[in-house]
Amino acid sequence: MTIALICNKNKQTLLLNFAKAYHSVLSKHKIISTGNVAALVEKSIPIKVTKLNALQDDSNELILPKIANSEIDMLIFFRGDGFHSKIDSDILLMCDRYNILYATNSASAEILIKSLII
Repeated sequence: MTIALICNKNKQTLLLNFAKAYHSVLSKHKIISTGNVAALVEKSIPIKVTKLNALQDDSNELILPKIANSEIDMLIFFRGDGFHSKIDSDILLMCDRYNILYATNSASAEILIKSLII
């Protein structure tokens, strides 16, 4: 299963803590992410993360073609509080359109990840 881990800048710590808590599950799957998030995860836990871009920016829009081409099976997307960009909305709409499982908070992400253990 291919799992994408992305987040808005103010949710990087939350996503990193989530990845640490579930690294034993994540390590059994292909993980993809963007820029800084991929680097942070790889530095913190023993897991390989495929970077969607070589640069260090966290352009979440890079996930859109992966969704459209059914190249991911699950998306963990911790969004910032308050204002959400058009890209954030587009990502979730694309997941709905292409039947990609997704979670936007730690509670729903835990349910998705724990479903992989069974």
